Amino acid sequence: ATQAERLRQRIYHKFSYNPDKYGGKIGCTGCGRCIDVCPVGIDITDILWRVANE
Repeated sequence: ATQAERLRQRIYHKFSYNPDKYGGKIGCTGCGRCIDVCPVGIDITDILWRVANE
């Protein structure tokens, strides 16, 4: 699998598969690994923080 495919799978796992399986709870722990490997530099933890506080 390519790096992009692994990143996509990680995002789906944390924000799609886990919520479906565990009643809406996301699997993000805020470790920042996804930020380090994101090819366009998106800080997903910052986006989630903003969405949660809207």
